[in-house]
Amino acid sequence: MLKKRAKYHLGQVVRHRKHPFRGVVFDVDAKFSNTDEWYDAIPEESRPSKEQPFYHLLAENDQSYYVAYVSEQNLVADYSGQPVDHPDLPDLFGDFTDGHYPLHFQLNCATPSVPKRASVLSRVGGAFKHACLWMNMDRLRTANRRG
Repeated sequence: MLKKRAKYHLGQVVRHRKHPFRGVVFDVDAKFSNTDEWYDAIPEESRPSKEQPFYHLLAENDQSYYVAYVSEQNLVADYSGQPVDHPDLPDLFGDFTDGHYPLHFQLNCATPSVPKRASVLSRVGGAFKHACLWMNMDRLRTANRRG
């Protein structure tokens, strides 16, 4: 049974501990949930434990933008105050504010209605599903406090 909580949250800017890239968390797996092929491609001396949170990032480096999958042990919070320029950020998050990206509150959780959102959904996996679940839980908490 896993008892560890994720250290980083959705919308937080993080950077890799060893490699020169940073990104924004858009999804978290409680433990490794990628393929064995992907895991085995990491040099054995550098392989992280599978029993820790793994983060999906909208990542950037000096040359490109991409989606990264990184273990918690290889991430550190980025307190530079600098925004990330990944082109898919506006499809999932609001404007960079106080060092993080807030989730869009107006996401259409049933089905993406805008073609660009549909293409982001296919590129970034379950981000819309997780963002909608999080927002619906927040709406339920707010409704429960009111009545």
